[in-house]
Amino acid sequence: RRFEEAQSCTLTSLDVARRLKDELRMGGAWYVLASCHEAQGQWSQAVQYLRKVVRIDQKYQLPKLDENTRRLQVLESQLSARTGTTHE
Repeated sequence: RRFEEAQSCTLTSLDVARRLKDELRMGGAWYVLASCHEAQGQWSQAVQYLRKVVRIDQKYQLPKLDENTRRLQVLESQLSARTGTTHE
């Protein structure tokens, strides 16, 4: 239930950030959504959101770029192991 609440609040925040065209806030929202999906074992959704986070990290050279890139690689590996596909 807490994940649902967190995701709902984060989606509202994401909507506001999109309307403001605030990419850094969008990145923060995507990070939270990726974390929620990861914690629930929803690897595909987590990967989708974390890819967006990494793109924002790259664009703005944010300090968590390396950490988030490694995390994305781990999630992609977990997803590949579960589905038998590769994600490049």
